[in-house]
Amino acid sequence: MCLTGGFALAMMTEPAVVAPVLSQPSIPAPLGAKRRAGIDASPQEVACARQRFAAEKLSMIGLRFKSDAAVPDARFATYRREFGDRFEAIELEDADAQPSERPPHSVLTVHMREDGPTKAAEQRVIAFLKERTGA
Repeated sequence: MCLTGGFALAMMTEPAVVAPVLSQPSIPAPLGAKRRAGIDASPQEVACARQRFAAEKLSMIGLRFKSDAAVPDARFATYRREFGDRFEAIELEDADAQPSERPPHSVLTVHMREDGPTKAAEQRVIAFLKERTGA
């Protein structure tokens, strides 16, 4: 979830991790000019993930609401730049969110609706995990 996005990516250094999902990855925070594009993973972790994505034909999913200030455009641009087509971005509109007192942020929990694009995102994540783990 939001505080563990970089952790899921960094865990790619562990061979058992084969299906990283970064749902609204909001770390590093607070957001300043440099941190907007940050992905909370070291250059060595990024290199390891790239190598594994290529060698093992792996990939990752990232999810966010496009208006979410905690997960800025620059952050997803970094994922795209670093991982190319190995990064599957699922970016949702505010109108896709379950209404709440808080602005849209939690794609797979608080703001997930039982139909529409957020439900489709949940189903994509489940399918991804099943594909990667053979479950």
